[in-house]
Order: sequence, then structure tokens, then C-alpha cells
Amino acid sequence: MTRPLDDTVVAMAYVLLTCAHGSDGQLDVHEQNAIVERLAGSVEVASAADLEAALPSAVALYSDAGDGPGRARLLEQALERLKQDLSRSSAERLVRDLIEVVDADDVVLSVERDFVLGVANRLGVAVDVAEVSESS
Repeated sequence: MTRPLDDTVVAMAYVLLTCAHGSDGQLDVHEQNAIVERLAGSVEVASAADLEAALPSAVALYSDAGDGPGRARLLEQALERLKQDLSRSSAERLVRDLIEVVDADDVVLSVERDFVLGVANRLGVAVDVAEVSESS
């Protein structure tokens, strides 16, 4: 049986969800839409069925993990999966997608910026701090 985070698209959705919700404890409609748009833009790694199932699967994993250590452990698993599966250009696109998600509510918190920079570092993607501008 495949574990959910063995699926690249679910791993992408989990990272995007963790970025959007984990940083400020809120997931507004703009952030939700940004996540769906980002996943839809990753068609080369996903079928339509995969895309349809990815966000609900990620939400279930995120909810079931509880707070703190459980979510952090799943985030590490998701990032490891993505590091193995994504091409350099796909990893760069994911980091750009994270920037879009954190900017979706027009407020970029320092914790969101740090999250994006940490993911970029973990995936080996160079990113300029100015690309992830802090607005609060």
C-alpha cells in the first residue's frame, strides 16, 4: 500500500497547505485558490484525478497530524519526496508557487518568508530574500 506522502502531488499539496495555514493558523479563500491554481499548474507531474484528490488528501494528513511535531515530521517526509521526484525546474516552480501562496492574502509574515526560504534551501533552489518580501 502506498503511503500518501509517497505521492508527489500530495506531497506538493501538503507543502503548499503547510505554508499557507501553518504560518498564521489561517487559510483564507485567496490562499485556498492559490493552492489549487498552483497544483493545477503542475500538470506534468499529475493527472486530473491526482490533482482532484491531492488537496483533500493533504488536508486530511495535516488535520490528522495534530499540531507541532506530527506536522513537522510529515513536512520533512513531503520535502524528501519532492527532493527525490522533482526536476530542478519543477523544484524552482514549487518555490515560486510558495511565494504566490504566501502573497495571496497580500500579507507576507516573517514566518512565511522563513518557511519559503527553508523549503528553497531544502530543495536546493536559490532564491533572493527580496523575492519573498515581508509586509508585516
